[in-house]
Amino acid sequence: MPIPCVYGLAVILSLVGGCLGYSSGAPSLACTSMNPQHGPSPQGTTSPYSISASAATYDTDDTITVTVTGTFKGILLQARRAGTTTIVGSWGTPPPGTRHLTCQNIGQSAITHSSSTDKTDLSFQWTAPSDGVGDIEFVATIVQVKAVFWTGVKSSSLSQLTTTTTTTTTTTTTVTPSPQTATTAPSTVSISTVNTTSLTPSTTAATPTTTVASTVTSSASATTTLAGGRNSAASVVKMFRLCSWLFVSVVAVFFEIVKWLD
Repeated sequence: MPIPCVYGLAVILSLVGGCLGYSSGAPSLACTSMNPQHGPSPQGTTSPYSISASAATYDTDDTITVTVTGTFKGILLQARRAGTTTIVGSWGTPPPGTRHLTCQNIGQSAITHSSSTDKTDLSFQWTAPSDGVGDIEFVATIVQVKAVFWTGVKSSSLSQLTTTTTTTTTTTTTVTPSPQTATTAPSTVSISTVNTTSLTPSTTAATPTTTVASTVTSSASATTTLAGGRNSAASVVKMFRLCSWLFVSVVAVFFEIVKWLD
C-alpha cells in the first residue's frame, strides 16, 4: 500500500537525519538559542562540565586558551559579549572530532563537534577581535548523549583591558630675523690751505730772516654705525684707506714746504 510506505520512509529519513545532524555537529539555526534541535529538553540540573580560560582579562587581538573539562560527545561553543547573544572573536584550528561553525554570518565564530565519539578535556584557541567589545564570556551547550545535554554552560567573565592613549602635540615656532641695517655716516676730511709769507730781507743783517707761518689744519671725522658683523670688515678697510690718504696728503704738503724753504 503506497501511503504506509510513504509514512515509513518519512520516519526512516527523519531518524537518519537526526542521527546525521547529531554526529556531524550543531546546525547554524541553533547558534542563538544554542539548543541542539534533536528533541529532548535540556537538563535542569547543574552541569557536570566546566569551561575555563587561560586569562581573566584580555586585550584586542589576544589569543586565549579555552578548556572544556569532562567527557562529552557533542558541543556548541561560542564567545559572547557578557550577558548578550552577540558572538565575538574567532576560533583557531579546532582539535580532532570538532570543527568550525559559521554563526551570525561570521566565519569561524563557533565550535561544534564533527563526530559522535567521546571527547575529553578539549582545549580551543580563541582570538579577540581588533575592536573593543567589553567584557566577554564563553558559553556552550554540551551533549553527554543525544537525550542528555546542558545549555548555558559558562565560563567566568573576562574583562577587556583599558588602553589609554596619550597624544603629545609639539608646536614649532620659526622666527625670521629682520634684515640687518648698516648706516655709515659720511666721512669728512678737511685740509686747510698752506699759507706762506714772502721773505722779507733784513736791511741790517747779512743773513735774511725768513718768517714762515704755515698752518696746516686737518680734521677728519668719521662716524660709523655698524649693525651686524657682516659690515665690520668693509668699515675697517674704508677707514684704513681714509687714514692712508690723509697721511699721504700731509707728507706731500710737508715736502712742498721743505722744497719751498730750500
